[in-house]
Amino acid sequence: MRHHKPGHRVLVASGWTVVVGLAVFAGLWGGGVAMDLMTLFMSVLALFADEVLPFSFDPTGAAVRCAALVAAVYVAWGTVCMQRRERGVCVRCGQDDRVGVDRSRTARSAAYVSILPAVAYATLKVHWALGGTVGWDDPAVTGAIGVWTPGFMDTVIMAAVGIFVALGMAHRMRLPRPLLLGPALVGLAMLLPVSVWGNVGNVVVMLGFAEYPSGLAPWVLWFVYPCFAVWGLCLLTVTVDYAAATSRPCRRCGRHRALRHGSAVSSVESDRISV
Repeated sequence: MRHHKPGHRVLVASGWTVVVGLAVFAGLWGGGVAMDLMTLFMSVLALFADEVLPFSFDPTGAAVRCAALVAAVYVAWGTVCMQRRERGVCVRCGQDDRVGVDRSRTARSAAYVSILPAVAYATLKVHWALGGTVGWDDPAVTGAIGVWTPGFMDTVIMAAVGIFVALGMAHRMRLPRPLLLGPALVGLAMLLPVSVWGNVGNVVVMLGFAEYPSGLAPWVLWFVYPCFAVWGLCLLTVTVDYAAATSRPCRRCGRHRALRHGSAVSSVESDRISV
């Protein structure tokens, strides 16, 4: 049994503390990276839809938050490498000669479960885009909403893309990895932070420390943010499984991540997918 030096434990704890601090800053300050992505997307869409948004994209704040996120990833990688050296495993991939548990079935189940919150959220947005008033405190608000008003049908399209990506990764669709991993990572960057501060906000309001924002019925917030949480966790499960199962052998130790992860992927399939 390997005994960790006290100094090592302090460094690891300090590293992860810095990572958490940077991640919280990047994810929550000023709306977080998730809001930056959504605002940027909606601002571009507004140009084509000839709409005027009640908010604008903040390039300075977005740059600061992205820098914090990059710093969090860098410190996290350094901390992980330090832990791997202490454990005596490959520093680059973290593998040893053990074979992990096959999680591909769990990933496929997660992909199908993710359809439920995605469809539920998209259904509400379609209802609003078509003039529905369910969930609004003031039904008159819907008069200014059109089918292509930013924040409505565009999010329905993103939900459809999310379903396609999750199922594509779970079933190893014949596409280059970036075409599936890219949208999945963007989706995670939007879903996970929003679900955290949204659900925390719901609890804060429930405890009486704040009030619900005007415009929407309280049940909408308790409906949307839990949907985001389930959707984000399911997408994370599928993404981790897909990334490991379709990766190339480690350039440092030569081991295949799929073996450590427990995913059964043939070398032919790996060569085909890992583009």
